[in-house]
Amino acid sequence: MHPRALTAIVPAPGFCRGTGTSHYLLGYLCWVFADMSWAMHKIAGALFATPPTCTYEKALQHFLDAENVRSVNQKDYASL
Repeated sequence: MHPRALTAIVPAPGFCRGTGTSHYLLGYLCWVFADMSWAMHKIAGALFATPPTCTYEKALQHFLDAENVRSVNQKDYASL
């Protein structure tokens, strides 16, 4: 993933406690970057010094984190 994107988004789960939105966003960005075609990767390499990269495994981990946050919140609301 592009370093600037990470510095802007990675702290977000700490600020937005109780929602999985920022984890979902990170997962979506990782999935998009991992799914880039060879041509898109070359275009991004021409536009940026370092083209964005990520793996499907990282994307999956972020999606699972978002789901875990969501399930914990549902348990908290169920106890009310």
